[in-house]
Amino acid sequence: MRRISNRLLVRTALLFALLLIISQVIWIAAGGLFFLKPLRGGYVTQLATYVELARSALASMPRDARPAFLKQVNRQSNIRVVPIYPPYGEAMAPGREFPLPMATSLRSLAGNDVSARMGNPEANTWIRFVAVGQPYWLVVSPGRPPFPVPLLTSIVIALVVSSGGAYLLIARLNRRLHAVVEASRAIGRGDIPAAIAVEGPEEIQELSRGFNQMSEGLQRLDAERRLMLAGISHDLRSPLVRLRLHVELGKLELSSAVTDAMVRDIKEIDAILTQFLEFACNESDESPQQTDLNALVSEVCAGYRLSGHDVKTVLGPVGLANLREVGIRRLIRNLVDNGVRYADKEIEVATSRNGDHIVVAVADRGPGIRTGSPDALIKPFAREDVSRSKPGSGLGLTMVDKIARAHGGSVKLMNRPEGGLLVVVTLGAL
Repeated sequence: MRRISNRLLVRTALLFALLLIISQVIWIAAGGLFFLKPLRGGYVTQLATYVELARSALASMPRDARPAFLKQVNRQSNIRVVPIYPPYGEAMAPGREFPLPMATSLRSLAGNDVSARMGNPEANTWIRFVAVGQPYWLVVSPGRPPFPVPLLTSIVIALVVSSGGAYLLIARLNRRLHAVVEASRAIGRGDIPAAIAVEGPEEIQELSRGFNQMSEGLQRLDAERRLMLAGISHDLRSPLVRLRLHVELGKLELSSAVTDAMVRDIKEIDAILTQFLEFACNESDESPQQTDLNALVSEVCAGYRLSGHDVKTVLGPVGLANLREVGIRRLIRNLVDNGVRYADKEIEVATSRNGDHIVVAVADRGPGIRTGSPDALIKPFAREDVSRSKPGSGLGLTMVDKIARAHGGSVKLMNRPEGGLLVVVTLGAL
């Protein structure tokens, strides 16, 4: 039975609820500690100061001067001093008692004969005090409160805690998902990724487990495919070798022309089988290493020139690059083979650097792309020559694309304005 706590949705809801509770507790505690308590203490101190000033002023002047003083004080907008005359003077004040902690603090500052009342939060505060034997009401109107910097600080702290917790939660999930994305990209490049750790919430575990199963299945299918192609190639190559030996040793009584044609056909079949074997190879089996691309191009093209083919090189300053040497050698050979097969003259192999990428371009003077889409020729067994009159298996450009993608690159085919085909291979292996 699945545990509810392992559900990603439940975990996320519980964690966010916990973060909100923590933020509210921090807000309430910080508000009471940094804002309300100092504000109340300051307000009581201010009220006690008003009482002491009024008491001192009334006690220091003659009785007949007090009405004029009170009239002058009462002209202010937020303070009034009203004498209490029985029997109605006590009933003037509102009936709500002052908060006990504030009342106690006020008596300790202004004297035990002081009492205070207050109405609604918007109402005035009425403070009863005695000056020279006469009771008075000191009425204080609520002034404009100061800018609540401590309160805003506490709110900002709560928001930072909530946002930071949410970020950490999402970042943890993203790390798990990022591992799956990187492994998927590795498979797309033809590499074999390491198994993803099965951990975290149940949904992430199921995703990781399913991805590992898919990766293992793809590796198994690829291994079976390579084994099948290798077996077919081996089984066909053995009788072909024997047949070629019989022909060349003259054990078959055939004319020279027929013998030459059979030898050519056997060589073509052998070349096709070689391409099948190379196509079955996994590029990730070879580890990349620092390689001089220009040296590889020069070496491969020199072999073609020794065979009488018109192949020249234009080598740019590309330097060393992290390449799979066997794969790149195979890539160059397939591109030149394609040019020799369809043109056999004015084949040019050029190298250059474009930022963080290396470019290999092979141009020929053949017929170019006459029908169909250039991208369609990269697919396995695709042929521009639909009559199949030209030798080859149709895997050459497919292997070029496979090797380029293993190096984080791409292949682009286009017709040259002056005639012929241009194949541009970009390698992102620096």
